Amino acid sequence: TTWPRKPDDSDTRRAATLVEWMRGRDIRLVHVVTYIADVALAARCSGIPCIATLHQHYDPPTPWLAPDGPAESPFSAVHSSSLVFSRKWQSALNTPAFCIRAPIGERYFKMFPAKRSQQGTLPTFIVSGTLQPRKGQREAIGAVAQLAARGKPVRLVLLGYDNLVPEYVEECRHLIASLNLGDSVVIAGFADNPEKFYAESDYVLCSSTDESMPQSILKAMAAGIRIVTTPVGGVTELVVDGFSGVVAAGTSGEELAAAMERALVAP
Repeated sequence: TTWPRKPDDSDTRRAATLVEWMRGRDIRLVHVVTYIADVALAARCSGIPCIATLHQHYDPPTPWLAPDGPAESPFSAVHSSSLVFSRKWQSALNTPAFCIRAPIGERYFKMFPAKRSQQGTLPTFIVSGTLQPRKGQREAIGAVAQLAARGKPVRLVLLGYDNLVPEYVEECRHLIASLNLGDSVVIAGFADNPEKFYAESDYVLCSSTDESMPQSILKAMAAGIRIVTTPVGGVTELVVDGFSGVVAAGTSGEELAAAMERALVAP
């Protein structure tokens, strides 16, 4: 399970198997990515600390009910990539929570001196992340069309897995064709060397409707690339509108277009 809830009978059965597995392997620390009830229960029953990486905060979890009755947290500590979600998880689970940002490779910092001027004939925006509804690529495409209609053409590169949510990718392709943006919007797919695309971009665009702290924003800051972002998750912990980037009023295509336009005319 990846959702916060109290353990059920199947969790308890799986946990018993995991306890036996852990016992013979001298496990000293357990780390789970997402909220995995059976693993957390096994660690607790074995007296082993369990750390959870929980970047998103879902609806408040039901109380954790240990097999012997009293309610307590399933985890020893929680890690999140934003302060806002760290605090929410700490409150919901009554567990110490810490904000640790994702590390960024040195190669992005090395780009910084070169990011002083526009890279091509058209301003280029990059959206990095799996093509899926919560990443907002469809709204970003719509924003590009609105800017073109205002006489402010830009180039948009959509970088990330394009095979995990195929129906959404097809929606994006259809929208690109229907808006006659074939020369302006590129679906690049997954890249082993994403820094190449960052180096060729003038702006990093976070068009998401749901995030904790996008790595694309951290990479942009390291590389000295201007940022345009929606006001989601913990983004505004680092991006201050008009100072360290442009923060859109919301997540719609219209609001993205307005923010992108502000970025284009910013000194």
